[in-house]
Amino acid sequence: MKKFVLRVFLFSGFIGIFLFIYSDHIFRGEELYGATINDYKKEKDIEIAIFGSSHSMNAFDPRIFELELGMKTFNLSCTNQRLPTTQLISESVAEEHDLKLAIIDIFSMTVLWPKNSERGKSLELQSIDYIPFSFSKIQRVSDLFQINEWPFVFSETLRNHKEWPEKISANQVEPYFVWNGIDIYNGYRNSNTVITEKSWNNFVSVYKKRSDTVTLPNALKVSEKKRIRDIITVFQKKNIPVLIVNSPSYLKDHYEYDVVYNKLIAEYLNELGIPYVNFNSLWDDLSLDKSYFKDPNHLNIKGAIKASNYLANYIRDSMGIRHKTRTNKIANQRYEQLKNGFENVLFSIKMDSAQKAGLFGVENVVLYEVDKGRLELLFITSEDTINNQPMRLDFYVSEEEIAKLPESLMVYDKDTRKASTYGALKTEIIIKYNGINFIPYTFNYPYKDITKMEFYAGLGRRVKVFTIENLTITDERSQ
Repeated sequence: MKKFVLRVFLFSGFIGIFLFIYSDHIFRGEELYGATINDYKKEKDIEIAIFGSSHSMNAFDPRIFELELGMKTFNLSCTNQRLPTTQLISESVAEEHDLKLAIIDIFSMTVLWPKNSERGKSLELQSIDYIPFSFSKIQRVSDLFQINEWPFVFSETLRNHKEWPEKISANQVEPYFVWNGIDIYNGYRNSNTVITEKSWNNFVSVYKKRSDTVTLPNALKVSEKKRIRDIITVFQKKNIPVLIVNSPSYLKDHYEYDVVYNKLIAEYLNELGIPYVNFNSLWDDLSLDKSYFKDPNHLNIKGAIKASNYLANYIRDSMGIRHKTRTNKIANQRYEQLKNGFENVLFSIKMDSAQKAGLFGVENVVLYEVDKGRLELLFITSEDTINNQPMRLDFYVSEEEIAKLPESLMVYDKDTRKASTYGALKTEIIIKYNGINFIPYTFNYPYKDITKMEFYAGLGRRVKVFTIENLTITDERSQ
């Protein structure tokens, strides 16, 4: 009888574990980092990998590194990611790819573990959830979380038990959709917005309060040095060069704790003989100001171009890392288009004098595919200023086709079968690269053909500027 009970217990436990593991993907859904990991799994022969928090996710655009160094690059950074979690991710990447360089963004927040912060731990799970189950993961979780937290760390099903009825009835994983206008590429995520007065005032207020209560450090703790050393060792064991960086942030002017702590990091890296680029000491060299930030802690697209260009040049000139000849592995992408004169696009139109006047200085527009299901319009401007005006893009699809997009991303008229997406052309979002001024607008379009697409601008978005008809889309990145 005892043997029978034991067998039933073991069998039930096995079934329970299996069901929880199977159901976790339903209760996890596909969040931002899940989308990054899914994109990562599609890539082969990654040569430069970037690790860190949202600072580096916004600061370093793989397209710039690919263009300047000729090396396939992927950004594996994630919001609020700390070094212990970054180490888990880096171990997998170092095993799966023949990396030529690992770039790790380290500053005070990434080293310090949110021991007494439930919100901090919760944010850390954004990355941990997508790390495959392994002994290393068990070991890391046991070090970082209390034993009573383990079941909820390892099982999204248990953690999200309040959502069981809703998820079970849906019986499917909700895909992660990127908003129109968001710039994405190989893990890099950014937008072309600038710091608002509200976000700036809130930032100043928050860090003034923190500065008034915090005690400045005078040395790194043994555990903190170990976290830095451990992640460097992951790559040194594979003979992969390591470059540590500290992305630009207005913390340099408003949070002395971060400044002092980062000096301690720099001193320790110097002891270890590891190259280090602190962008917060390069502020004047890069001519950074608020127009290059989307909020006080994160660069926008314009700022990312500056930071990425600087770092790519440093890697080439100071570390001697680059491909001597370009390879076919590098994808056809925005900055490649700008450098090579738009050789491979879906559509291009040069504005006549009337159109140019109506668009306040836009000289020509090109359309191309940036990834499967994502298209991008580039508005090339003659100057670095433009009169602000709203814009609208209409395209015509069936009700069955529009179902491929969530309602929140598109306005759809069932009678006309017209879907619309909205944006704006304005001076503050003009970007300059390779001597060309432009405004990008990236949008979701998960269809194989364009039957009819119309672009409107001007007052009330009522002036039709151009029409695209009967165009077949090919996925350049899959070729």
